[in-house]
Amino acid sequence: MDNITQWVIWWSLYTLITGKRSNKQFRLGAGITNIPDLDVFVGRLLPLSPIDAQFFHRGIMHSIIFNVWVALALWYVLHRSDKTVSYWRYVIGVFVSILFWHLLVDGMTSYGMRYWLPFSEKTTSSDNIFIVDFGMWIITIAGLIWYMISQAKQKIAKFILIAVWIYFSFTFLAQWYADSVFHDAYPQRMVAIKVESARTVAEPLQPFLRRHIIKTNLWYYEGYYSLFDSNKDINREFVSSNKKGEKLIESLSQQDNHLAKNLRQINNFSRDMNRITLNNTDWYTIENMTFWPLLGRQEGQQSRMFNFTLQADWSGYVIWFDQWEWNSSLTKQTWNDFWRRVWGTKV
Repeated sequence: MDNITQWVIWWSLYTLITGKRSNKQFRLGAGITNIPDLDVFVGRLLPLSPIDAQFFHRGIMHSIIFNVWVALALWYVLHRSDKTVSYWRYVIGVFVSILFWHLLVDGMTSYGMRYWLPFSEKTTSSDNIFIVDFGMWIITIAGLIWYMISQAKQKIAKFILIAVWIYFSFTFLAQWYADSVFHDAYPQRMVAIKVESARTVAEPLQPFLRRHIIKTNLWYYEGYYSLFDSNKDINREFVSSNKKGEKLIESLSQQDNHLAKNLRQINNFSRDMNRITLNNTDWYTIENMTFWPLLGRQEGQQSRMFNFTLQADWSGYVIWFDQWEWNSSLTKQTWNDFWRRVWGTKV
């Protein structure tokens, strides 16, 4: 989840648990709850390959094991610096903010979390909310301003936490309802096709529009449903899953251990929803199908938020992350179509 949301919610928890109400304590709490996100900067300082650096974020510094030790250290430091608050209040405050709140909320987004590193690389997510959500921003920013100008800080903190949990509960209900609509609308021919995996995810910036991805033995199917749709008919688009490309990538990974590690990271990140395109004899594009194509309207451009390129060079194969400049590649018409689709107009 974005850092603004994490800051404000941790401050609310910190205020209620420790009884600290000053702006100084808010800044302290904001820093504490975002310790796991320091991996963005730490990864740039380490001698990592491009792919290892990309996946260092939400890696070991977001794992439960790492943050247990962070929490233990913080409990001690905070209690030593201010003994007017009981030790156990700090214990609960840090535990709730980092281990419960930060890691739990990050695991709600489609980016996912690898909670059990270094013992397991499996990525898990409930997919009920996008990484940045305008509705959550309205709650948290309004709450922050209210907190700064008001004296009733504990009441405001309690109000913000209640509002946030109501909003998160709504996103879970929206996810469950949209998922049931998608499954009820499966075409009859899907019965005869082997469905390898399926996933419903929240589309960017809002909680109303959901996308459903189906991976079969031959194709990927994608469809959209908005809570504002007047009917439950799902128009699905499909693209080849390119099994030949998958077999070729698998063959290459057996020849190179480092390449195999990078490909395993990419596959875990996408939760086994990759589409591989052969551009020529030595250049492959690996698309993460989990992330948004924004209605698939970026014709002639990269339509996925996360793409990876595998290419042969003199030393073998190298792989890197294709940084997609979304702000320059998405047109005004694309955004207009997207928001119209959010509000129930099928474009």
